[in-house]
Amino acid sequence: MCIAIYKPKDKILTEATLKECFDSNSDGAGFMYSNGTSLKIHKGYFTFAKFYKAYQAHADKQLLLHFRIKTHGAVAIENCHPFLVSKDLGFIHNGIISHHSGNTGVSDTRDFNEKILKPLVKTYGTTIMARPEIQALIEPYIGYSKLAFLDVDGNFTIMNENKGVWDDEVWYSNTSYRPYIAPVKQVSMYPSPTYVPLPTTKRDDYYVSKYEKYTKKDATTYYLQRGSKRIEELDMAVVTDYSKGVYKGTHVKVLYISSLAQCDIELPNGTIIPNFAGANLGLVPFQTTFDDTYDENYSGDIATAYGVY
Repeated sequence: MCIAIYKPKDKILTEATLKECFDSNSDGAGFMYSNGTSLKIHKGYFTFAKFYKAYQAHADKQLLLHFRIKTHGAVAIENCHPFLVSKDLGFIHNGIISHHSGNTGVSDTRDFNEKILKPLVKTYGTTIMARPEIQALIEPYIGYSKLAFLDVDGNFTIMNENKGVWDDEVWYSNTSYRPYIAPVKQVSMYPSPTYVPLPTTKRDDYYVSKYEKYTKKDATTYYLQRGSKRIEELDMAVVTDYSKGVYKGTHVKVLYISSLAQCDIELPNGTIIPNFAGANLGLVPFQTTFDDTYDENYSGDIATAYGVY
């Protein structure tokens, strides 16, 4: 479901990293920079060769970069990022803004820009997105989505910044810039004797409550009940069954759980699948996060490197 990148001036991204981003998100690439007097957008690249040829002349600039995977709206240049909010402010987006995903021809990002961002900036000015009180309003509205803004003076703002990762001074909205690591179904070794396995549950114990809630940031956050254990938002889970075995055994991050137990999940390569049936998610043998996996670096397999929170 896309990757959004903020890159500071003089920080060089390797061709391999950019190709990984494109290969994982190949429905249109683009980038934006300021020349000091105006914002310049280059987008609508549907092959890596064309993107990289255009990019090389600007590789040392401060940039917003975006590689798209279609979720809403056609694969077309008008749905490619970045977008201008005004002549002096542009942005990129990673995620799904569910309040703006009803139009099949227009992406949720474009709809959000037209109905929310542009009116705000037109009324209150370019710097409105940098104000903490505005970020506090927008971040819950967009859920797990991430937004990165750049203005004509080179000021940048990232909303839901903590849901992405900083790596060597570059901010990535997810980990699809890293080479894909295929999941395995069996644990071949334990990374540390201090990691405590969770008790297994039988299929008969799996149920999803439509009404039980727990209080984290608010009282409308839902969880999946698995026997005496819970799967909560930002937990890891394993796909127990789905579409006759597609994704079965894959370890995923649960990004969002609705009151109907429909979940947005993130695959190891950064792809996000919305509205995944919570009934098809189970406990993993160990609690883990993707970052734990990369940090442990046990043979490159998702299932061989489980960490604890």
